[in-house]
Amino acid sequence: MPKEIEIKFRIEDLAALTRALKQAGFERITRSTHEMNLLYDLPGQKLLKRGEMLRLRKYGEAWVLTHKAKSEDRRHKVRVEVETRVEDGQEMDAILRALGFEPPFATKSIAPNGATARPRRAG
Repeated sequence: MPKEIEIKFRIEDLAALTRALKQAGFERITRSTHEMNLLYDLPGQKLLKRGEMLRLRKYGEAWVLTHKAKSEDRRHKVRVEVETRVEDGQEMDAILRALGFEPPFATKSIAPNGATARPRRAG
């Protein structure tokens, strides 16, 4: 099962960090885009109380359903993350609601933090 390791940093100078990453050989592989997240839970916030999360995300035109398990007790948040692409987000929302899930929290943004970078490949 894939694990997500979440580490957050306070960035004082984004431009300087961007320059340093480029100098270290990193390249951007995804672009910023519109993002919408619906976080679902059962009545009584059963998932939240167990430290779990169920999210339906629209990133650009793509929909993804993600379950994040309870995080391990470590310095940084580490947890199993399972996700799958969804063809029709509105239909997935209807299915989740029919099963008793409710979206108690929703966010919409342009997601610069959704941009991904990786080291350039040699050669």
